[in-house]
Amino acid sequence: SKKLADKYNIPYIPNGGDLKIFKEPKETTVGYVGTDMENKNYPLLRQVCDDMGVKLLEFIYKKNQVPQEELYKYYRQMDLLVHPSKTEGCNNVILEALAMNVPVYMTRQGIWHDLVDYVHFIEPTYEGIAGAIRRYQGRKLIQDRFQWKDIVDKYKDIYYKVYGNRKK
Repeated sequence: SKKLADKYNIPYIPNGGDLKIFKEPKETTVGYVGTDMENKNYPLLRQVCDDMGVKLLEFIYKKNQVPQEELYKYYRQMDLLVHPSKTEGCNNVILEALAMNVPVYMTRQGIWHDLVDYVHFIEPTYEGIAGAIRRYQGRKLIQDRFQWKDIVDKYKDIYYKVYGNRKK
């Protein structure tokens, strides 16, 4: 464990995941409901999703809006709702997403103070939005840091440091 490695000042090597077994990961779907105006920060959300290669399920008022009684079907397709607004009144879309048990990432605008224990807060910046989405991109973490092939190489390195490159 990391705790024992630190205590005895020895290398720590975590377990790994086999991406050949855990294949075909679920695609992350970020949801957005609102206007495409700058004050709602939609253009930045679109940019972040494009840069991260994440699907954005967007319902822009007066463009591709669906009837209110049908909107629940779309919330069910979202892994998270990101509401990066710079200005807000009463956030109806936040309430709708929460009614559908969709995790919500929002800025501290509108009625945020009434939602403290039920939502995650983000800054209305590129990194703030990307950080929320990154929480749903666990496969990238495994690819970058926890693949068994890389973990085995770390064990080999330690073995060779201790025992040398001896072959019997």
